[in-house]
Amino acid sequence: MVAERAVELAVAYLATYALHATLLCGAAWFVSRRSGLRAPVAVERLLRAALVGGIFTAGIQVGLGFEPIGGRIDLAAPAELRRSPPTFAPAPTTAERATTFEFAPNLQWASAPTVNVELPRLLPNARPLARPAVVRAPAWRPSVKQAVLALWLAGVAVGLALALRDVVALRRTLKWRTTLKGGPVHRVLHELRVEAGVTRSVRLSIAPRANVPLSFGLWRGEIALPPRTLEELDVEEQRAVLAHELAHLVRRDIAWLWINRAIGIVFWFQPLNRLVSCELERRAEFAADRWAHRRIGSGAALASALAEIAAWLIEERRALPAAPMARERSQLARRVETLLAGDALAAVEPRSLSAIAPLACAVVAAWAPAFAASSPHAAPRVDVPVARDTEPASEESKADDSAAAECASDEALPALDEAAFAVAEPTPREVFETAAASLDQEIEALDAELSELESEFSAGERDEAIEAQLALLRARIARLAERRGRLRDLFLALTHELDAASATSPEDTSLLESAPEETR
Repeated sequence: MVAERAVELAVAYLATYALHATLLCGAAWFVSRRSGLRAPVAVERLLRAALVGGIFTAGIQVGLGFEPIGGRIDLAAPAELRRSPPTFAPAPTTAERATTFEFAPNLQWASAPTVNVELPRLLPNARPLARPAVVRAPAWRPSVKQAVLALWLAGVAVGLALALRDVVALRRTLKWRTTLKGGPVHRVLHELRVEAGVTRSVRLSIAPRANVPLSFGLWRGEIALPPRTLEELDVEEQRAVLAHELAHLVRRDIAWLWINRAIGIVFWFQPLNRLVSCELERRAEFAADRWAHRRIGSGAALASALAEIAAWLIEERRALPAAPMARERSQLARRVETLLAGDALAAVEPRSLSAIAPLACAVVAAWAPAFAASSPHAAPRVDVPVARDTEPASEESKADDSAAAECASDEALPALDEAAFAVAEPTPREVFETAAASLDQEIEALDAELSELESEFSAGERDEAIEAQLALLRARIARLAERRGRLRDLFLALTHELDAASATSPEDTSLLESAPEETR
């Protein structure tokens, strides 16, 4: 039960996140495209909030049980797994019923075997009773929710494998790097740190395998430069490149790069996450250009460095978990145009847009509907077979009859020593008392099982079909008890007449033989 509840909550959370992320990421991406490079800080906050906001809004609604204004959408099971009303197994017809019944099958006899009695000779008005109701436990089969959860886990595993591949590729790129602890480039980086007020230590290295300058490191930032940076760029261009890469470390773009990758792995089924992540990476490059422009005071040096690096750029299929100075040729051209036109410092940041990101998340958390897991106390599916006079015998009844016939054939084998195992034949009164006791036990067992069923179904959702069938079963048990009382009264009257007749004329056996016919 705990595992099933966990699966239902997990599927409900993933479905709720998919809905909320669609609303947030779709709106943020639309605003980002419409705004262009205007209000860069507010739009970037909106994109980040849209990327991580769905995680929290779905957790508030599903995990904390917050009821949104938009209501909840029940994750109904598919048709093949939907709980249906009980099915009823048919009982044997009148022609198929046997005239010989075995009483007290569960009693342990000390000295006598089970007694077989022919009812038509003893009680001509007696009617064979229907088989008791039997509750059959449903066979286990995997649900659609379990299949969905398994598919999600498989996608997460694939995403982790791809991320590990990219990490290995980055380590290979930086394998032969050499740390610079002095020199003109190191002094330029130190001056930029002092001017910007950056107190954290930044490591500078030369990576022969790197094609473009890289900045990476979550705890300790590092800037890796290809050797061509020192050979083909002048001092101003080197200063611009270092300022750009330092901007990535100051803005914590490396951390957001890993956050974007982690969200893309866990929630791989949401395609809008990829659009927002790409937009954030694009805007991070423009933001780093603006930061470097303010520090070096000129955009021409940075534009010249970007144009030179564009000639080094080799298209790579892998997206390394680092912030390279150049990714795409088309984006490089746009950045160069922006720097030369002076638009990097012309971005205006309205104050009214500062609260758009938290407001969007609050609106989604309050208004967007959530997917609800089914109730943990839902009644399980059960099959309750009930006897019917007009339908043929069920397969289970036929199996029981065949088993009883085999037992009877085994009992019919010749005895080894009949004298040693001779047992006094029971009287009709003893036979009836034994049969009545067995019937009482059967009725009590049926009543107990029905009570358990009623308590079990009352704890779950109300189902009118099941309640109707339970009421029908209760009525059948009541009629069965009533027939038992009539049978007892009939037998007492019959035995009283037999005793009176035997006491009056013991030799008149014809009266004894015809007594059942007269009492009919």
